[in-house]
Amino acid sequence: MKDHLKKGMSVLLTASLACMVPLPALAEEPAEVRDPSAQVVVEDTEMSAAIQELLTSSLKAGAAVDELSKATDGAVTVDFANLPEAPDDESWAADAEEYLASLTATSPQLMAEDEEQVDLLDAQGSAVSYAINRANWSVAKGRSSDLATEAVYMYISHYIDIGSNYWSAGSIDYLLDGSARSNVQPFFSQWLLKADRDTYSTYLNATGGTKHIAEIGNIAIGAAGIVGTAKDVYDAAGTLGQISEWGYRSKASVAGLSAVYDGAALSSDLADLKASIDTAMSNDPERKVSEIAAEYAANKDILTKYDQMAKEEMIGIVLGMAATTMLAGGPVGVIGAGAIGLVASAASVSLYMASDFYSYVAWLAMRYGWSSRYSMRLYEQLFG
Repeated sequence: MKDHLKKGMSVLLTASLACMVPLPALAEEPAEVRDPSAQVVVEDTEMSAAIQELLTSSLKAGAAVDELSKATDGAVTVDFANLPEAPDDESWAADAEEYLASLTATSPQLMAEDEEQVDLLDAQGSAVSYAINRANWSVAKGRSSDLATEAVYMYISHYIDIGSNYWSAGSIDYLLDGSARSNVQPFFSQWLLKADRDTYSTYLNATGGTKHIAEIGNIAIGAAGIVGTAKDVYDAAGTLGQISEWGYRSKASVAGLSAVYDGAALSSDLADLKASIDTAMSNDPERKVSEIAAEYAANKDILTKYDQMAKEEMIGIVLGMAATTMLAGGPVGVIGAGAIGLVASAASVSLYMASDFYSYVAWLAMRYGWSSRYSMRLYEQLFG
C-alpha cells in the first residue's frame, strides 16, 4: 500500500507542476454568452436551502407539539402525517392569522429550556440536511444505490464517528461543521467504504435509537419527492414554524395555569375542550376561528372552575393549535406526498436526536477500528 501511496503522490506532484506552466491567453468570451448551467445551479442551491428550512421547521414543530402533549398528558396532539387543510377562503385564513397574532401578543414567551432545544434542532436540521446532501453525492457517483441507508451512514460518519462530537463535548458546533470533515484529513467522511457501512450497521444494532435514527433515511426519501418551487417549500416551512411557536408558547401557558389549578384536572378539561372544538370545526368547516373563540369564551356552562382569563387562555391553547395545523395543511400538501413524509418523519424523531442517536459503549466499539478504516478512506480518496 505504501508503494501505491508513493506512486499516487508522485502523480499528484507531477500534475501540480504541470498546472504551473503558463497557458495561452484565452479570448474574452462575448458578453452575451452565458453558461446555461449557472441558472440551474442557483435554482438547485435555493431549493436545497428551502428544503433544509422545511426540515428544520418540521423538527421544531414536532418537538414543540411533543412538549405540549407531555405537559397536557396527551390532551393536545397533532398528526403530522395527516395535517388538516384550511377552507379555500382568503378571509378565513386572514381571520385565523389575526386571531393567532392576538394570542401571541398576550401569551408567555418560550421557556429557557425550550430556547435551548430550538437552537439544538436548528443545528440538527443543518446536520441532517448535509448528510442527505452527501448521500445524494454518493449515489450520483455510483458509490451507493440506497439513498435512505446512505443518508443515515453519512450522518454517522460526519457527526458521530469522530473523536469528539456533540454528545461527548456538549457543543452544537459539532453539528454545524460537517462540510469541514467531508473531504479533508483526518476524516474524509464522505468516502464511505464497505468497512464503514458494516461498522455503522453494527453501531445501529447496538443502540436503542436505531428506529429513530433510521428516520433520517425516510427524510431523505421525502426530500427527493418534493415538488413545486423553492417559494412553495419556504411557504410550507413558514406555516410549520407557526405550529412550533404556538406549541412552545402553549406549553408555557400550561405551566402557568398548573401553578394555580390542579394539573391533572387541567389536562382532562383541555382534552374535553379539544374534543368539543374539533366537533364544532368539523360540523362547520367554513366558520371563522375568531367566531368560535368568542362563542366558547361567552359560554357560561363550560370550564366553570376557571376564571375568565384562564378560560380564554385554555380556549386559545386548543384553538391556536387547531388554526396553526389547518394553515399548514394546505402549503405542505402543495409540495407533494414526499413533503408530507418528510414532515411526519422529522416531527416524529426530533425529541430523540439528543439522546437515542448516541451510545458511548457502541461508539467506543465503532472507533476501535478507526485507523484501519481511515487508511482505506485515504487510499480511496486518492485513487478511487
